[in-house]
Amino acid sequence: MEIFNISNPKKPELVKIFNYHTDLQGLYVKGNYLYAADKKDGLIIFDISNPENPLEISSKKTLNLKLLPKKLEKTLNDAVSVYISNNTAYIADRQNGFTIFDISNIEKPKVLSNYVDVKENNNVILGYTNNFIVEDNKAYIADGYKDLVILDISNKSKPKILSINRVSGRTMDVAKKGNYIFLVTDDVGFETFKLSDSTISHLPPKFRINGFAKDIEINGDYAYVSVDWKYTVLKKQTIPVGKPGIYVINIKDKNNPFIEK
Repeated sequence: MEIFNISNPKKPELVKIFNYHTDLQGLYVKGNYLYAADKKDGLIIFDISNPENPLEISSKKTLNLKLLPKKLEKTLNDAVSVYISNNTAYIADRQNGFTIFDISNIEKPKVLSNYVDVKENNNVILGYTNNFIVEDNKAYIADGYKDLVILDISNKSKPKILSINRVSGRTMDVAKKGNYIFLVTDDVGFETFKLSDSTISHLPPKFRINGFAKDIEINGDYAYVSVDWKYTVLKKQTIPVGKPGIYVINIKDKNNPFIEK
């Protein structure tokens, strides 16, 4: 983790490097606390009341050893993003699913539940959570295995699956505006769902992004999608397909989005 002084935005100044953990992949700041998703160590909480000298308060791993063999701990831990609301922390942990923490005691975070604990028809659902949105006691999960998963998290100790919605390819990220949910995938690239009362419908894709879409952010009537190279192997040659960069998608008419550039 690197900390910069940005009082002069044109010349950010590096003031601190914090490297006591393996791989901080996601950060969230709320008040005087910074919450980090660490690849190996799960949730880490820092006091940043003195921003140039963060103090680690606590940490808690996400892996649920009740369900998974201990020998898999090093390979399955992969916390990638974190979000805080009230006294609750949410973490996307890729192979290990979606983990909910009670952080009412900031010094002793407690795991309340994990996506791999959720059952459907008495079968454990092993999710692959790349990212998520939490809103109105629901979690909208970009699941690399099951695409868009919607959980009822009104009981944070026992989340309940509301729906599993399939798309082409693997879902990498999710965004929401009003009653519309937007996904980015590594296949079609951009997918749209519409929520209506208790139903959800998958709108036919209007275009294909020829690249590996990784992230989506929405601002106003535009969605911004980051795209990496995608490669195709043809006759033992690796051929790049698509252009990397930022795609700007007009979503003013959410039923008919289109690429502006």
